[in-house]
Amino acid sequence: MSVIEQFGKEDVHELGKIIVGKLAGRESNQQRILFNPIGMSIHDVSEAYRVYLNVVKLVRQDLALWEHPHWI
Repeated sequence: MSVIEQFGKEDVHELGKIIVGKLAGRESNQQRILFNPIGMSIHDVSEAYRVYLNVVKLVRQDLALWEHPHWI
């Protein structure tokens, strides 16, 4: 039996609900968190860019993420 098969539906929660405080995270050191990142990385990049733009608006200045671009 795989690790994922050991969990029941009542053990699986959305990460966002834990982040916003609707559900508790770990309640003891014996509990573990299994994170299964699914989806397309382009969604992660576009979301990170949206967050970056909001921070730039908030602080009203450009943010230097690094001194020089790191191109592959």
